[in-house]
Amino acid sequence: GDPGSSVLYDKITDGGVYGGHMPPEIADLLDPENITLVQTWITELASGLFPQQADFSYTLAIPNATLDENQGEIRIEIGSGDVSDIAGNPGPTDDKEFTFIYDNNPPGAVEVESITSPTNEDYPLIKVTAYDTISSGDNQVKVRAFIGEDTSPSNQIYLSEVSTPLAPFRQVLIDGDKDENTSLHIIYNVDEDDNPIHLTDGNLLDGLLYENLILVFEDNAGNDSILNVTNMTITPFRIDRTAPNPYGTGLDDYDGISYSLTHQLIGQVNDIYYNVDNITDGIDYNDYFWNLASGQVRVNVSDLPTADIDNSILGGTIHLMAKVDDENSSIVNYVNMAQSEVITADHLPPNPTDMFDFSISEEDLGGPDFAEGDSIIYIIAVITDLAGNVYDHITSPPDVISITIDTIPPAVGTINLETDINDENNSVAVPGYWNIDTDKVTVPLGDLSDDIDTYIEHGKVQLRGSINSGDWEFLASHQLITDENITDFSIVVTDSGGLNGPDNTTGIEEIPDNWDAAVDGAIIEIIARIYDAAGNYRDWP
Repeated sequence: GDPGSSVLYDKITDGGVYGGHMPPEIADLLDPENITLVQTWITELASGLFPQQADFSYTLAIPNATLDENQGEIRIEIGSGDVSDIAGNPGPTDDKEFTFIYDNNPPGAVEVESITSPTNEDYPLIKVTAYDTISSGDNQVKVRAFIGEDTSPSNQIYLSEVSTPLAPFRQVLIDGDKDENTSLHIIYNVDEDDNPIHLTDGNLLDGLLYENLILVFEDNAGNDSILNVTNMTITPFRIDRTAPNPYGTGLDDYDGISYSLTHQLIGQVNDIYYNVDNITDGIDYNDYFWNLASGQVRVNVSDLPTADIDNSILGGTIHLMAKVDDENSSIVNYVNMAQSEVITADHLPPNPTDMFDFSISEEDLGGPDFAEGDSIIYIIAVITDLAGNVYDHITSPPDVISITIDTIPPAVGTINLETDINDENNSVAVPGYWNIDTDKVTVPLGDLSDDIDTYIEHGKVQLRGSINSGDWEFLASHQLITDENITDFSIVVTDSGGLNGPDNTTGIEEIPDNWDAAVDGAIIEIIARIYDAAGNYRDWP
């Protein structure tokens, strides 16, 4: 045909150069000197542009129902000579086999073990499994995580299948075997150096509740299964790294927990001693002493934070810590005491129906010899919330109970008695006698200051009297040992009614049931019981 209208000419001249030669003019294509070049162009173009002319194809339609019952590898075989072309030529020359994987079932993703809630872990763990009948080998199932309403890329977070060190990835590969459980660390993000960034707790005492974690499991066929809170396949969890605030530090509406101590009463002589006359700087706890008779410290703890301040302590624990130290109340050397108790709703305001009663024994504190010297017992209640957070007592030390140890009794001494008479002029005062006009006796004790018993001040002196070795009766009211009288102490007992005391105090003539002629010749004995501030005492005859 006319070379000027040839499609082949258009192909071989497209671009201006082919095979390193400029194409000849149309009128010169068939000149003898150009025939070999043109033949070469035609051969090359034909082999490169039209190879599909030797191919054949066939579309095989297989119903879904057929394949649904045959998940996995599908093989289609064409036997040798089974296919003929339009001219009747059989083919192919050899058997042909075509294979593909049919898989339209997503992985069977399951939350095996939920994230502990609340938790203070920086990178909490969730345990999952994703059984897939087809993608069942090692690292066959892809897992991606999202925090948010959907699985858009902006909501994607990181996962790590290993703990030490963490290896944050946008996607991790897990096994698809039905017996394989995988623990995954949840990581919010990474910084510019690929260091992990943890989920926030919102700096809230209760922590921050996460109800929007989404896990997407994808098999090799691209089938997805999703675990999330909406379809109740993932359990919500709370991140709480903020310690409880049991001492009211920085809070306007809470003053902190309260302590009360059980002190020595009749029948409870092994408790600590409470000196009501020893208030030091207005701090009541300084009025408690461990003395010679003490064997335990009983502590009642109440006034825990209200639920609206920190509900995360519900289900947490409370226990006592203590140390024996004469320096300061630092938390460093404290050790755990007594058994931890679980905090229930009954312990929390506004209407608590239960309180915590703890007992610390002498053995807990170190045995019988722990109380040597003028040391101090420090006791503190420690609250651990349900997430495991504990108040930082080192950088923010709270008020603590302090109990002074004093097991040294007052010094040994003796007393003298000085009697006085009234103005009725029926007799004269005679040392060692109580006669018709005697109305009081003075008991001088002299200097009570003691370098050994350093807590003698704020103690007291109580006189006791007996007639003819009978029962001992307390005489008059006790008298306090103060900084004003400690170096020249004396105490006076009158005939009746005590010393400036109420009428029910006992005077000398009230020791027996009846003061009459029958007491003539009787022997009156008086001793002074001297107590130090800690309640240790010694009798001076």
